[in-house]
Amino acid sequence: MDKPFAAYKGDEPYVFASYSHDNSSAVFPELIWLKERGFNIWYDEGIEPGTEWREEIGGAVKNASLFLYFVSPESAQSENCHREVSLADREHVPIVAIHLKNTDLPDGLDLTLSDRQAILKYEIPKQEYQRKLQSSISSYLDQRAIQPVVEERKRTVPILASAAGVIVLASGLFFYNQQTITNDPIDLAALHSIGVLPFANMSTNEEIGFLADGLSEDILDNLARTENIKVASRSASFQFMERGQDPSTIGEKLKVAYLIEGSVRERGDNVRITTQLIRTEDGFQVWSKAYERKLADGFEMQTAVATNIANIAESKLNSDVLRNYGWKQQKAFDGVDPVAVQHYINATDEYNDIRLGEGGDLEIHVQLLKNALEVDPNFYAAYPSLVNGYLMQHAAGKMSLREARPAAHAAITSTLALAPGDSDVQFAVAYVQMILDLQYASAEAVFRQLLKQNPKNPWAHYRLGSISVREGRRGEALRQMAKLTDAASTPLLLWGTAWIRCIAGDYEGALKASALALKRALGGYDRAFILNIHARSLVMLGRAEEARPFVEEGWNLERSTNPDRYVALFADVGEIEKAEKILTNLSFDFANHYWLAIGYLALGDIDNAFRSIQAGIENHDPLLFESLIVAEWWNPIRDDPRFNEMLELLDSKVTHTQTYLNDIEIHGK
Repeated sequence: MDKPFAAYKGDEPYVFASYSHDNSSAVFPELIWLKERGFNIWYDEGIEPGTEWREEIGGAVKNASLFLYFVSPESAQSENCHREVSLADREHVPIVAIHLKNTDLPDGLDLTLSDRQAILKYEIPKQEYQRKLQSSISSYLDQRAIQPVVEERKRTVPILASAAGVIVLASGLFFYNQQTITNDPIDLAALHSIGVLPFANMSTNEEIGFLADGLSEDILDNLARTENIKVASRSASFQFMERGQDPSTIGEKLKVAYLIEGSVRERGDNVRITTQLIRTEDGFQVWSKAYERKLADGFEMQTAVATNIANIAESKLNSDVLRNYGWKQQKAFDGVDPVAVQHYINATDEYNDIRLGEGGDLEIHVQLLKNALEVDPNFYAAYPSLVNGYLMQHAAGKMSLREARPAAHAAITSTLALAPGDSDVQFAVAYVQMILDLQYASAEAVFRQLLKQNPKNPWAHYRLGSISVREGRRGEALRQMAKLTDAASTPLLLWGTAWIRCIAGDYEGALKASALALKRALGGYDRAFILNIHARSLVMLGRAEEARPFVEEGWNLERSTNPDRYVALFADVGEIEKAEKILTNLSFDFANHYWLAIGYLALGDIDNAFRSIQAGIENHDPLLFESLIVAEWWNPIRDDPRFNEMLELLDSKVTHTQTYLNDIEIHGK
């Protein structure tokens, strides 16, 4: 992952950051957050070319005012981190340990850190974590932090839906139905309200002023389209042109609970756009972010940034209302231990941050859900979320079938015991049956029953399409996708539509769906997935040169987390050396078999392609099972006798639908 900023070089107090490079995607956002608060940060980016590594590191540790150690299973096993911690201990440099994940420390490291300050990031609310971290560093550096402006980070879709609706998981599972308990005096509808103040032009350039006004209006328009948030009118909000007015006063006049404000500053050929979401009741800054953009990109840049701000602000507002007020009025939380509820909300925030590109870690998300259920085993809402977490880890190659299957079934069993007839639970059961158990007949029956209850259920149509391509019924898959035209509004569902269409050979239809999805997903997990299928569709249409910028953008988003996804694409656009380099540097313990197989195939390594296919079949890899029978990118090896062996192996794992069995009986294939 690219280094986010230059390490501090100077005589003022600074923080030394020690971490495992495997955790760069989790640590760099934290370093950016600290730097934006005015703290000086040294990390290994500061090593001068040609200098002796140990000497440079040693000097930086000894002269630091504070040693910040990011604890994870990876850093606990890193010899470099051990040496840095030991040196800080010997030199009496204060040590603060930030535990990114629940980690068993080696005895020596555990002894060194036993009497040091520790902050368990994975276990406490984000706001509390940030407050503790900021307070600790300020005390050691004798320095007061400035107001935050967080740099742009990679992005993933708001999963926390409106308080008036249903929280929908990306897979199609549902967290819970948010019915309110009416005897609580807090008016949640009034809290779901926002005003967008005019962005300030921090330069003398008139063009920047037009951009600032346009951003404010576009953000307002985007928020006005949401169903659950009341937005103050432009004429009402734009009367507050003067900066520095008290948020509570503005909120009272506009009758809104939150405000968005921001500024635009010219920096050479670029502009720096900063924005904040503020709670008017107490002036608390709920969220902030900074964007560096090229001024020459004009209207498209303005539209993209405004949409991104509106999407994130909506999610953060909903989360803030739920955390501070709304959970006490949700029937799903009635009678649940409040500590378990907070773990659950933290887990949801972590997942939202993944989808929104605001950081986040899937392992932490899962651990927080486990924490919630450990506190209260009868907490129904947490179980479907936990099932989805296991499925996502399995699909990404981070969790083997041997681990994911019993874990998901245990969560499903607990959910069924609490709510056996719930339709959302039935969906979760069918999803596990389809992905992990390969019980297509049982899963199809549930999805069709759900469609009888709600014919417009988009996820049921999508899952039926997925079963169809798994069985080679491409026509039926496309018919199911055709039913998603009006319903496929979320970026991830649009990605699913594009993926199934691409597998089935409808590349133009896939491009149409992925192009729409790219307009709605402006960063992070969702955008990376969509960029991948968009590029794949272009390659299959023989338009590899057009695919190149989409491959590069996806690579820049995911190079540190999912490099295996880009081996085949770089090879397909002619960058063979780059593809081979990625493959050489891969950590195969965390690589997905499907991506490895198409990567090897694109590079002409047929033997390893077949080895990866076989491993993926044994691991029930979802993308492999969906694509192997019908996708045309497997055509170069279909005539190899080993390919039929793989199809037979795949078929031996599956319980087919009656439709498939009837086709076999009638057509003999």
